Amino acid sequence: MNRSKPLIILLILQLLCIAAIKAQCIYINEILINGPGSCDGSCNPNTEEWTELYNDCSTPVNIGCYVLTDGEFTVTIPAGTILAPYDYYVIGSNNSGGVVDLNIATCNCTSGTLVGTYSNSDEQAILVNPSGVIVDAVYWGVGDFPVSILSTPVGSCAAVNINVPSPGAIFSQLTTGGANGCSMARDCDSNPTWVSRCGSAISINASNGSVIPKFSCSDSTICPGTCISFTDLTSGNPSSWNWTFAGATAATNSSSIKNPSNVCYNTPGNFPVTLAATTICGSISVSMPAFIHVTALPVPVITPAGPLNFCTGGSVILQSSAALNYQWYLNNTIITGATQANYTATQAGSYTVKIKDGPCTSTSLPIVVVVSTQPTASITVNGSTTICNGGTTLLDAGNGFTSYQWLLNNVPIAGAQSATYSVSIAGDYSVIVGNSGGCTDTSAKTVISFSSGYTININATDTIFCEGKNATLSISGSYPNILWSTGQTTSTISISDSGSYSVLVSNNAGCSGTDTVKIKVIPLPTIYAGNDTIGDCANGIMLHGSGNGSIFLWSPAETLSNPNIPNPIATPTETTTYLLTVTENNCTILDEVTITLDCGNLYLPTSFSPNGDGNNDLYKAIGNNVSSFDLRIYNRWGELVFTSTNVALGWDGTYLNAPAPEGVYVVKVKAFNPLGKSLFDEKERKSTITLFR
Repeated sequence: MNRSKPLIILLILQLLCIAAIKAQCIYINEILINGPGSCDGSCNPNTEEWTELYNDCSTPVNIGCYVLTDGEFTVTIPAGTILAPYDYYVIGSNNSGGVVDLNIATCNCTSGTLVGTYSNSDEQAILVNPSGVIVDAVYWGVGDFPVSILSTPVGSCAAVNINVPSPGAIFSQLTTGGANGCSMARDCDSNPTWVSRCGSAISINASNGSVIPKFSCSDSTICPGTCISFTDLTSGNPSSWNWTFAGATAATNSSSIKNPSNVCYNTPGNFPVTLAATTICGSISVSMPAFIHVTALPVPVITPAGPLNFCTGGSVILQSSAALNYQWYLNNTIITGATQANYTATQAGSYTVKIKDGPCTSTSLPIVVVVSTQPTASITVNGSTTICNGGTTLLDAGNGFTSYQWLLNNVPIAGAQSATYSVSIAGDYSVIVGNSGGCTDTSAKTVISFSSGYTININATDTIFCEGKNATLSISGSYPNILWSTGQTTSTISISDSGSYSVLVSNNAGCSGTDTVKIKVIPLPTIYAGNDTIGDCANGIMLHGSGNGSIFLWSPAETLSNPNIPNPIATPTETTTYLLTVTENNCTILDEVTITLDCGNLYLPTSFSPNGDGNNDLYKAIGNNVSSFDLRIYNRWGELVFTSTNVALGWDGTYLNAPAPEGVYVVKVKAFNPLGKSLFDEKERKSTITLFR
């Protein structure tokens, strides 16, 4: 059985005494006389017996300081103990076969002896209130009268004198003492009829047929528009339910099912819930006042602190009405960090603010902010910024704007409210443009000046230069129109021919200017350095240069007899390219000739066969331009078998006047050309030859 106390806590402080709704509220409802262990008085203390009290009233009762006695012992219930409506209170021990509210074995609240409690065949149980008045009593057999006992004070509970000479009208006589493990219980809670129930583990703290209405809900503090569900916790196996949900919507304010769901509340307030449950023992109704709390938040109001229409870069402060827990939204999307009462809006869109108090929220009506694009004003000059001789220049602010106003020296020009304006007076011009959103912008100033004409000069990098080169002609400044005598229209041109060159600059306002420059191009002299040729390193070679210039210069000059004449004698020590420069009237031309030098070479065979067949019988070096020669041949024992300083002489394959044996021989050769340079990469060449027979 669920022994959780109903939620009528608000009434507890007002009901510290017995409620007077009925003549009697508290009953001895069930009693286990002989425990399942069949102690029957032989246990010390007897811990298998218990008594169940029942509150038959619809209001809670303070049973603190009540005394339960059998005439030999007393159990005093602790002060301040509240027994809820239709609820139970069990006095016994944890060994009684179920959960007890007051453990007589450990609570330190008994007097007298516990031996033989309820265990004999003639016994009684008496419940007395703090004033000593008998509230309820039962006995079995002939009882054990008279009863006289003084309870021991416990905590703040005073001692109570209990004197019962014989059973009075308040006593109920049990028809039997109950078998071992069985209890005596009222057939319906608080009814006068008693029946035997076996199985103390299921009898203890269980309803005796009557209903105990109880319930819970998924949430008792809700917001308007919330639907909740209820769960029946009634004991006593009811057969029908009748729910009343005051304040709920008409479609959900009553139900006859056990666990109603989707009970909806739209109106703020505190509302009761009533449950009437019916069993074979009757019907009992319980009403929980102010059980459902429906809290409604006011709809927040957004008040702008300025115009809601503004231009790019502007803002408006949105102020919400007093509340708490704010969250601002832009186009139904959370604005991160916007959780204060006011929000500064800089973007266009629909703004709302949501407030929250506990589980309840409320959202304002949207307020729309319009941000117009800031226009950008600029002036295009269709012509020149300089006017003269009655000319004009057209200023253009561009299309796409809804308003224009031209200004001269910061003063509006009357009637100048078009996209273009024709200028005939010098000064500082600007324009104010506006768009459909009411946003405006002022352009930078465009300076229009007056001139009687342009004075220009041609800048030339060179007015006299040699053939094959170029000169650059240019003018400084920027002009709407440029025309050279060559037909070119850029501020800089390149020329390569002699002649007179002029340029004309002008603008659409009638201003112009011109200048002329003369250019002379000097022809280049003729030149010829001669044909490439091959020279002997032992003898010099003449270079055959020619040209019509007055100055000749050869390089490199180190190996020439005279570098300043057309035909010097060259004595190079290696292949050399000579550069000839001919100059006339400071104009120079170049040509070159390459002298390939033949300074000797030497070839060494790798094998020979001195067998007298007239073919390859002699080992000798082959080469030209050899001025110094030294040949040495060694056998494998390092013995010198042949030597020669004449390149024309060779080895016939004999040693000590006898044919040398076949095999490999080591050759060492030194050879130099007439310039004293080795004909090998190294100073001495080492190699091998093979002698075959």
